[in-house]
Amino acid sequence: MCATAPRAWTQAPSRRPSRKHGSTPGRTHSEDLADDVRGPAELAEWERLAQPLADAAPGTVYDPATDDVVQAELAADAAAADREAELRGATRIAARADELQALRELGTLEQTEPPRR
Repeated sequence: MCATAPRAWTQAPSRRPSRKHGSTPGRTHSEDLADDVRGPAELAEWERLAQPLADAAPGTVYDPATDDVVQAELAADAAAADREAELRGATRIAARADELQALRELGTLEQTEPPRR
């Protein structure tokens, strides 16, 4: 039987803590955001939320359903989706009209409108 000494455990070499993407040593997250493309808008949003949250009773949970700005953004998104759906419908109708016109020009379509009574 061969006796061997247990392997000694060594501490791994220390690593410098990694920084988040875009953060700069000695600067706050807010300062980094200010230089980011989206930074000014994001900072404005945080500032907009800070006051109502500071004024709220302790333990109050933020509810976007009661936030007028959030509700206005959701309404704008819904209106944009409606406009986009309307545009897709109009595009589909125009494409179908073009198909019918092409068939008429080829002589494979005898009638482009239903008969009038």
